[in-house]
Amino acid sequence: MKTVTVKVNNATQTIAEHQVVTKNGQPTVIQATNKVNYELVDQATGRAPNHIVTKRVGNDLHLSLEDDSQDSDLIIEGFYEDADSALIGLAEDGQYYYYTPDSGEVTNYVTELLPGDIEGQALGGQAQVTPWWVGATQSEGFDTLPWLFGLAGLGVVGGALASGGSSSSSYVPPVDTSKEQVAQDAIDKAKDAEQAAKDALEQAEKDGVITPEEQQTIIDANKKVEDAKKEAQDAINKLDPSKDKEGLQDRLGNVDGVNVPEITDKDSDDIAVQDAQDAIDKAQQAEKDAQDALDEANKDGVITPEEQQAIEEANKALEDAKQEAQDKINELPESASKDNLQSQLDEIGNGVNVPEVTDKDGDGLDDTLAQQVQDAIDKAKDAEQAAKDALEDAQKDGVITPEEQQTIIDANKALEDAKQEAKDKIDQLPDSTGKTELQEQLDQIGG
Repeated sequence: MKTVTVKVNNATQTIAEHQVVTKNGQPTVIQATNKVNYELVDQATGRAPNHIVTKRVGNDLHLSLEDDSQDSDLIIEGFYEDADSALIGLAEDGQYYYYTPDSGEVTNYVTELLPGDIEGQALGGQAQVTPWWVGATQSEGFDTLPWLFGLAGLGVVGGALASGGSSSSSYVPPVDTSKEQVAQDAIDKAKDAEQAAKDALEQAEKDGVITPEEQQTIIDANKKVEDAKKEAQDAINKLDPSKDKEGLQDRLGNVDGVNVPEITDKDSDDIAVQDAQDAIDKAQQAEKDAQDALDEANKDGVITPEEQQAIEEANKALEDAKQEAQDKINELPESASKDNLQSQLDEIGNGVNVPEVTDKDGDGLDDTLAQQVQDAIDKAKDAEQAAKDALEDAQKDGVITPEEQQTIIDANKALEDAKQEAKDKIDQLPDSTGKTELQEQLDQIGG
């Protein structure tokens, strides 16, 4: 077991760091970043591990940072969605080198792996001045990723750069097998993973108790089933509709993991670590709940007092959950597990920004906008009253002069204009209770 720092370097600086503890049964999971070098540093030596094992699972890159390790120590999720990043490290000679495949084949370089491929990687190729990411470079007229030159000493870069017959390389792409056979093989792999999970469960249950290590083995076996099923599903999705495709889908549908039993044999330290992990999981869910509350409140474009209160309460629940998790971590003895738990907790945010209330009466309208429309309606009401007053004044003496008639006509025109202005403003409002109520007010105004 050792601790490896993963530095995420862009073109000019380190933008993130992650701690990975090997062989602890809990792989560190990070999200991929475009156009970076992932620099590996063994904290015990200050240099990179000389050799690692890489595996592609779907679009994720799994790394085992010790040669004798059977499980992944680090998972970079989404690495292959834009495979423009690389692995780099500081060697004993004080220079940086990219990790290049043991096989010496370009197709086995970490960015070129296909789903399910496993390949050992070692520091090698051309030395680099810094660990910063470098984009595509021109070489002999070809635009290529610089880390592929790490294979130059292996005599295979020509194959990677071959284009239009300008390279003398004799590299020949591998023969593509049928899509159906690929899917069939992937399903068989998933069934093997399923059987391995069943075997792990059966082995764990032999003595009548389940240890933390046995439970973790079962969880890991189930994860392999899940990964294998995803790989098989991706292969099936590439097939054209047919009875054979339906049959393959049915076969895959019958593959599943096993139920993970509860731990029945654990010491107090194991219980404390699990309690802390449960508290962190609770805090992570609280963080998601706070974001969900904000997203839900923003859906209609206005914030009611109730929605603001829900967001504040979600932030408070997150704060309490984080404190609870921190208290449990603080009680643990110093260990790699404690460091890993603290790293998980540190990645959880402090909640979301609480927006101001914009819809105090909850009618679905922004209060400022609703007031502007109400003012226009009130103006129309005043115009209506003015028209009535003009008519009443004209009729007092029992006769109507031309001037009085014109005054009434002008008052009616002012009313018409005011009603149209109010209607235009109402038409721009989103459908809501408030809009309906404002329209009803306007409809009651005559002429």
